[in-house]
Amino acid sequence: MSGAANVNPRALVRSLDDMLKAGTAEGWDALEAMFQPALVSQAFRPDDQVLQSLGALSNTEVGRQVLDWLFDLTNRAPFPRHAGQTFEAMALAAKAHEARAAVGEVILAAVVEGRKIIDSKQRGSE
Repeated sequence: MSGAANVNPRALVRSLDDMLKAGTAEGWDALEAMFQPALVSQAFRPDDQVLQSLGALSNTEVGRQVLDWLFDLTNRAPFPRHAGQTFEAMALAAKAHEARAAVGEVILAAVVEGRKIIDSKQRGSE
């Protein structure tokens, strides 16, 4: 299995007693550390099987329609019209758009990498 191992945040959940004990014994820094986000790889790279599945999906008509729909919702989504008149409202709309586009970019990168894996396996079997 290649790719980053995803961390199950539920496996890291501590009971209230554990949290209170850590806060009492280890101090404020220990409490703050408990609420940090779970660590995952920087690129959020999935397993090779997932990459290959996305690559194969892009080679079918229905799969391309699914991917097109996902990209319509993410990469190709128009910049949101912000209802508020403040700079803060516009900044929040921009960050929401950026986050949505980032999901599409990661999916697209996974499709491309999956197709490369499939192509290299096909060349190796010839």
